[in-house]
Amino acid sequence: MISVGQSYFTGFLPEEIRKDPSRGIIASYAWGQDYHDLMGHALEELAEFVQGLGVDAKTKAYVDTGPVLEREVAERAGLGFVGKNTLLIHPKMGSNLFLGEILTTLELEPSPLPKKLSCGSCTRCLDVCPTHAFPSAYVLDSRLCISYLTIEFRGSIPVELRAKMGNHIFGCDDCQTCCPWVNRFSTLSRQQAYANTLERKAPKLDTLARLSETEFAEMFKGSAVLRPKYEGFMRNVAVAIGNWKSADAVIALQPLLKHESELVREHAEFSKQEIGRGVEF
Repeated sequence: MISVGQSYFTGFLPEEIRKDPSRGIIASYAWGQDYHDLMGHALEELAEFVQGLGVDAKTKAYVDTGPVLEREVAERAGLGFVGKNTLLIHPKMGSNLFLGEILTTLELEPSPLPKKLSCGSCTRCLDVCPTHAFPSAYVLDSRLCISYLTIEFRGSIPVELRAKMGNHIFGCDDCQTCCPWVNRFSTLSRQQAYANTLERKAPKLDTLARLSETEFAEMFKGSAVLRPKYEGFMRNVAVAIGNWKSADAVIALQPLLKHESELVREHAEFSKQEIGRGVEF
């Protein structure tokens, strides 16, 4: 098995933008074009090259597309170590990495393992998690993870977790952006398609609340942000507006209170109740 990593790091969001409650925050891996497509094409080319190195050699490439334990494979291949936040950390690139693999029948010399590194005594990632999704170091309770809740989870988000989600509307980078390895060693990606404008990284919530399904598909065309689908994304926007808590949030919430989706309306109604008690609708 050949394990590869590709940096998707294109810089950090300014702190004043990240903490602006009127904006919805999108995880940095989804700022640009979908990595499944970009990295997938590159891996297929590499797989063809590998296949040509041996007679009757067979290959199969994966980019988060099959039953492969990518993180464990990458660690065993020497691409880094698994941190307390359960992410693979490359000592010279940080953790903003996409992982991919090529399975092959070709006999290859194993890579020598690098010196074993670790997080040491640092617990910043465990301490910063808004929902306390790490019951202990190296263990993640996915049911509490904001990335899971905003992307993979399809139903009604547990009421007790909504306020803790803040303005995250797709994924969460909190346990990465606080990491010393990430802050010191993140390497800018050579793939410019992973970058984007501010309005795609942290769009205004009042703009998102008015999106039709067609406009949502057009705005995030070719992006991983399409994964939770329109209903799931608008549900996330409704929660974020509820955490905005201002008179402007009241106005922004109006389209979602009348949304065609019962799931979106339910979250919007809850947010309506949570916004400052003295604000008039």
